[in-house]
Amino acid sequence: MNDKSNALKVPKARLAVEMKLCGRDARKVELFVSDQRLHASQRKTVLELIEGPDHFVPAQDRETGEWLLVNREELSWVALAQPAGADSDTDEIELFDQRFFVRAELNDGTALDGELLFSSPATGRRVVDHLNRGERFFFLFQSDRVVAINKASVTAVVERPADEQTGAPGGED
Repeated sequence: MNDKSNALKVPKARLAVEMKLCGRDARKVELFVSDQRLHASQRKTVLELIEGPDHFVPAQDRETGEWLLVNREELSWVALAQPAGADSDTDEIELFDQRFFVRAELNDGTALDGELLFSSPATGRRVVDHLNRGERFFFLFQSDRVVAINKASVTAVVERPADEQTGAPGGED
């Protein structure tokens, strides 16, 4: 009987991320996705998971081993490590035609600095155009990670001139 039940299980892949739920401290977890969802980019896989139709996302706390079913509506942000210059699963480099240095101020009082990188049609090249797209999350690229930020957790996004940047974009304040 065990062999039959194992044959019916969907193979899962683990994605190591850091996540912050509204009103809680950030925690390091592993998200579980089907092997079929794990394709060219971990960033795209995470986006499919948090933008998808499921209300709860399976996770396991990497420090305590605790199993969680996280309500994606309560996600403030999800961050994953990003190797410099390439998507995490491939050697492909994704090219963007828009680059803005910003600070995302969150409703819990923290702020995240980084770069908004995106491609857009000629009529949608402003930060406001990108943020007003229909997706629930937007990506903020930092020197060592990419953060998917829930727009509902953002109170303001402040554009910063490139010449005010001191080194690579940093983390939370």
